[in-house]
This record gives sequence, C-alpha cells and structure tokens, in this order.
Amino acid sequence: MTECTKNGETIKQEEEYLPTDPIENPAWIGVSAGATVNMKDFNSARVNISITYPCDPKNVDEIYPKLKDWVDKRVGAEVQELRESVPKNKKVDI
Repeated sequence: MTECTKNGETIKQEEEYLPTDPIENPAWIGVSAGATVNMKDFNSARVNISITYPCDPKNVDEIYPKLKDWVDKRVGAEVQELRESVPKNKKVDI
C-alpha cells in the first residue's frame, strides 16, 4: 500500500496486488517504510509504503531483501514526486 498525507489529509492512496501461487501454510513477510518531507511554510507531507507477501517458510530469507528493496524504491520515488511538487523558490528537506 502506498499512502501520502499532507497536513493530516490523505492526498494519495494506492493498493497493488501481486499474483502468487497458492501456498499451503505460508509465512507472511511484512515490510514498511516512510518519510516525512518538509514542504516549507510549516507544512509537511508523509509517505508510507508497506507490503505484505505470502511465501514458503523456507524462502523467507530469500524473499525479504526483494520486498525491502521494492519498498525502499517506492518510498524514494514518492519522496521525489513530493519534492518536485514544491514551487522552485522553496528548498525541500527531509
């Protein structure tokens, strides 16, 4: 799930579903990360990205880094989009 909030108001929310093969008694791996972007003028926007994925318990150590990488890339992309939405005369910090 991708969620961006600004001043406590959700401005963007997306959910994606990845196809998986049926797994009997799966292990569920969850990864989440977020960042708060200073939008200046005492405003900020928060990006939260999370993913939960079923996998064979034997593959947890193999799957986790892939999920973490996916989440990290999505957070980076959303932060960049927020930075680009700030007028050019404002400097944006995280």
